[in-house]
Amino acid sequence: MKTKPTYPHILWYRQFFFFVILSLCLTFFFTGCGKDDKDPVPEEVPVPIILGRDTSLTVNSASGPLSAISQNEEIATVQLNGNIILISTHKLGSTNIRVMDNAGTDKVIIKVDVQRGYGVHRITSYMTSVQASDPLIKKRIEDELNAISPLPVNAAYGFNLTGEQSPLYVFPDGLDGQMLEGVISFNSQTRTCLLKYSGQIFEYAVMPTQGFKTATTSESPMIEYGFVADFTQQYQSLYPEANIIRACRIQVLSNK
Repeated sequence: MKTKPTYPHILWYRQFFFFVILSLCLTFFFTGCGKDDKDPVPEEVPVPIILGRDTSLTVNSASGPLSAISQNEEIATVQLNGNIILISTHKLGSTNIRVMDNAGTDKVIIKVDVQRGYGVHRITSYMTSVQASDPLIKKRIEDELNAISPLPVNAAYGFNLTGEQSPLYVFPDGLDGQMLEGVISFNSQTRTCLLKYSGQIFEYAVMPTQGFKTATTSESPMIEYGFVADFTQQYQSLYPEANIIRACRIQVLSNK
């Protein structure tokens, strides 16, 4: 036999239903607050810097007392003056600089990329280009030119070639070795470069894309570019009867 719910039972059901609804509301409320209270993702700022140059930045996205730290001080260090950040570079590479508020929360991540600031041109090989009517004289000149190596293979030049005099960096043992400083200038009319370093002066012509004919093949090698040391006049004076048309020593260069 069915019984009709009494008033206390109805009240109990209502209280139970209200408690369930209230619990669900509180759950959603606190969950939403938890999401809103999460720390915002710090701003990431990429900053390319040329090695040896200090760079200053102003932080506008954070206020209050700030602190900053470099994750690799061998590459770059940081000093903070209010909201102005001074970055000093020490070696090539990449590192992150963390800018934090008073609670230690990251506000800005500065992604520092320390670059050379000039193109690198590696010596990949040497070659000669000699044209003379006397084959014995031709062979003698080639042997003498092959013995001339101002820099070894895998040595590198560092420069940005312009019409004006520009800084030159020479790495005789490769980029990880000793660096010599000098200057380089380019004459666009004669297409010649003048290199000065370590008390020496070298004059080179910039080689055409097709290159020069070598002593071992009649085909012109496809070479990106190169520095050509021209000894033609010197050997013409030394061997006037050999009908010397050209005597060149070529540094084959690559910027790859």
